[in-house]
Amino acid sequence: MALLYPTWCRNFFAGLLECGAHSEQAALFSGICICAMITAALWIAIWIFAFAITHDHNATLNTMLWVFETFVPAIGRI
Repeated sequence: MALLYPTWCRNFFAGLLECGAHSEQAALFSGICICAMITAALWIAIWIFAFAITHDHNATLNTMLWVFETFVPAIGRI
Protein backbone atom coordinates (compact mmCIF):
# COMPACT_ATOMS: atom_id res chain seq x y z
CA MET A 1 0.00 0.00 0.00
CA ALA A 2 2.94 2.31 0.51
CA LEU A 3 3.63 2.30 -3.24
CA LEU A 4 0.19 3.69 -4.12
CA TYR A 5 0.61 7.26 -5.27
CA PRO A 6 -2.09 9.60 -6.60
CA THR A 7 -2.97 9.28 -10.28
CA TRP A 8 -1.70 12.75 -11.17
CA CYS A 9 1.71 11.87 -9.70
CA ARG A 10 1.96 8.55 -11.57
CA ASN A 11 0.84 10.18 -14.85
CA PHE A 12 3.41 12.96 -14.44
CA PHE A 13 6.27 10.47 -14.02
CA ALA A 14 4.98 8.27 -16.83
CA GLY A 15 5.05 11.33 -19.08
CA LEU A 16 8.63 12.02 -18.02
CA LEU A 17 9.59 8.46 -18.89
CA GLU A 18 8.06 8.86 -22.35
CA CYS A 19 9.96 12.12 -22.89
CA GLY A 20 13.15 10.41 -21.70
CA ALA A 21 13.57 8.73 -25.07
CA HIS A 22 14.11 12.14 -26.67
CA SER A 23 15.83 14.09 -23.89
CA GLU A 24 18.66 13.02 -21.63
CA GLN A 25 17.64 15.61 -19.04
CA ALA A 26 14.07 14.25 -18.81
CA ALA A 27 15.40 10.70 -18.56
CA LEU A 28 17.72 11.66 -15.70
CA PHE A 29 14.97 13.60 -13.90
CA SER A 30 12.44 10.77 -14.25
CA GLY A 31 14.97 8.23 -12.97
CA ILE A 32 15.75 10.37 -9.94
CA CYS A 33 12.04 10.93 -9.23
CA ILE A 34 11.18 7.24 -9.48
CA CYS A 35 14.05 6.32 -7.16
CA ALA A 36 12.87 9.00 -4.70
CA MET A 37 9.30 7.66 -4.84
CA ILE A 38 10.41 4.10 -4.10
CA THR A 39 12.78 5.23 -1.34
CA ALA A 40 10.08 7.38 0.28
CA ALA A 41 7.57 4.53 0.11
CA LEU A 42 9.94 2.11 1.80
CA TRP A 43 11.04 4.54 4.51
CA ILE A 44 7.49 5.63 5.29
CA ALA A 45 6.48 1.99 5.75
CA ILE A 46 9.51 1.40 8.01
CA TRP A 47 8.74 4.52 10.09
CA ILE A 48 5.10 3.52 10.54
CA PHE A 49 6.09 -0.01 11.56
CA ALA A 50 8.75 1.27 13.98
CA PHE A 51 6.31 3.75 15.50
CA ALA A 52 3.68 1.05 15.98
CA ILE A 53 6.17 -1.21 17.74
CA THR A 54 7.78 1.40 20.00
CA HIS A 55 4.72 3.50 20.81
CA ASP A 56 2.47 1.36 23.01
CA HIS A 57 3.11 -2.35 23.18
CA ASN A 58 -0.21 -3.21 24.79
CA ALA A 59 -2.31 -1.38 22.20
CA THR A 60 -0.25 -2.80 19.33
CA LEU A 61 -0.58 -6.36 20.59
CA ASN A 62 -4.31 -5.98 21.21
CA THR A 63 -4.80 -4.62 17.69
CA MET A 64 -2.81 -7.46 16.16
CA LEU A 65 -4.85 -10.00 18.13
CA TRP A 66 -8.08 -8.34 17.02
CA VAL A 67 -7.00 -8.42 13.36
CA PHE A 68 -6.06 -12.10 13.54
CA GLU A 69 -9.26 -12.98 15.40
CA THR A 70 -11.34 -11.40 12.63
CA PHE A 71 -9.62 -13.55 10.01
CA VAL A 72 -9.97 -16.84 11.92
CA PRO A 73 -13.58 -17.49 10.80
CA ALA A 74 -12.65 -16.73 7.19
CA ILE A 75 -9.73 -19.13 7.34
CA GLY A 76 -11.94 -21.83 8.87
CA ARG A 77 -14.43 -21.57 6.00
CA ILE A 78 -11.80 -22.21 3.34
